[in-house]
Parts: sequence; C-alpha cells; structure tokens
Amino acid sequence: MRFILISSLVLFFSAGVASACDYEKAQQAYAFGNYKKAVTELQCLAEKGHTKAQHYLGEMYYYGEGVTADNKTAAEWFSKAADQGYAEAQAFLGAMYQKGKGVERSNTEAAKWHRLAADQGNVVGQFNLGWMYEFGEGVSQDYDEAARLYRLAAYQGDGDAQNNLGRLYYHGRGVQQDYVKAYMWAYLAYRNAFDGEAKDKATRGLDLSEKYLSPSEISQAQTMAKRCFRTKYAGG
Repeated sequence: MRFILISSLVLFFSAGVASACDYEKAQQAYAFGNYKKAVTELQCLAEKGHTKAQHYLGEMYYYGEGVTADNKTAAEWFSKAADQGYAEAQAFLGAMYQKGKGVERSNTEAAKWHRLAADQGNVVGQFNLGWMYEFGEGVSQDYDEAARLYRLAAYQGDGDAQNNLGRLYYHGRGVQQDYVKAYMWAYLAYRNAFDGEAKDKATRGLDLSEKYLSPSEISQAQTMAKRCFRTKYAGG
C-alpha cells in the first residue's frame, strides 16, 4: 500500500509569495540540485508561517534533501501546514501516523488527517482512508465507505485505488458483485501502475476475474476500461 506522496516541491516554487525570502533563488537552487540553498529559503518562508513552504520543508526533511533525513522534524513541519488546512500535508501527516514515522503510531490520528485531506479532494487521503475503512483500521469497518473513497481516487486515475475498487467488485463488498467491473478496474490499474509491484497486483486482479468471464465479457470489460481511460472517467 502506498502511504507516501511523491515529492512535488517544484509546484511550490512556481507560485508567488509575498515575503522577504527569495523564493526565486529557492526555485533555482532546487532545480539545479542545490538542496541546501533551497532548504535555507524554505526555512525562511516556513518560519514566517507560509503553508506550502512548511509542507515542502517537511518533505525535504523526510527525504533527506539538503538536510539529514529526520522524520520527527518532517512531521513537525507537516503538522504546521496541516493545521492551516493544506491537504497534501494532511495526507502526508496521516501516512506518518499510520506508519509511526516521526510520531507515535495512531490509526485514529491517521484517519483524522486522511479524512481532512480526502474532504478536499486529495487523492492520497481518499485512497488511504478508503483502505482504513476496508480493513477497519482506526475506523469501524465499512465496505460501502471504502468503495466510495476508492471510487473518488480511482476517478482521479489512481492505480492503487482502481485495483482495490476492483477487488471490492470481485468480492461484492460495498458494491454488487460484478466480475466485469472487477476486471475493468484491474485493467485500468495495470495501465496506471507506477511500478512493478503495482503491475503485479493488477495482474493478479485480472487473473482472478478472468476465471469467471467469457471471452466476450473480457472484451466488454476492456472496452469499458479504454473508454474510461480515454474520457478521463467522465460520467463514471
């Protein structure tokens, strides 16, 4: 299961910031791999209360870019940004509570932060909270809610959520059992897989569903998947 967001520091540097700190130098420093300089500029901004800077400084501490990796310090900066309502920081903090990285492990806290992120449309928050509902971690087990959250993330093209939604269709948990849709979501998950492990999971989903489908039903599922992919899931 994926708990960690891929670093998106460059997005911050493209935004203007009303501050005495020089974000343009930070942008240049990060782009050219001068992470120590980028940390210095981010630190200046973060200490002034800038939400995005706090989050991305947390990422740099988490990944050890320009500083020694330090989960506790990373969590402190994520917490500052999360308290200001920044969805990415909320999801990242939720993941750290799930894994007990930099904070005491707490599924209750994890669910709280993932929910706040999910409510803002954050795909990682949606996926992780869906997983918690599927398996009853930090919340009461609720397949209906798991399916709802996975679907939200799946419609954003998240391969992990697509794979898990397919699993729910395969077992008929939170949705009516439907092997065609199970295959369809596994097919999409395979296309959107970001690494070999994700492809392997999707392949297992395809293999399981295929056993219950005729050749025409497999073709139907593939056609549905391709239409979803082509239209970016318009209309569900």
